[in-house]
Amino acid sequence: SPADPKTEPAKIRAMYTHPDFVRRGIGRMLLDASEAAARAEGFSAMEMGSTAPGVPLYEACGYRLVEDLSRPSEDGTIVPILRMRKELT
Repeated sequence: SPADPKTEPAKIRAMYTHPDFVRRGIGRMLLDASEAAARAEGFSAMEMGSTAPGVPLYEACGYRLVEDLSRPSEDGTIVPILRMRKELT
């Protein structure tokens, strides 16, 4: 069911930039557009599950680490998932 902007954060489910197009501002542009859309719907916060390579971008855009959700996969490899949050003002 849709998130309730009064009680829940908006969520980014997945965001990836093709390796040929990294470091060109595309990720920041997508975040800006997502945050604007969330604000327009009345949300006061955004959350996402980030992989380790995305953390520097998200931190530079005002997100903070909330929780490490990393878990081992079936073969024992640790899959890094970091819950990040930003208060929208």
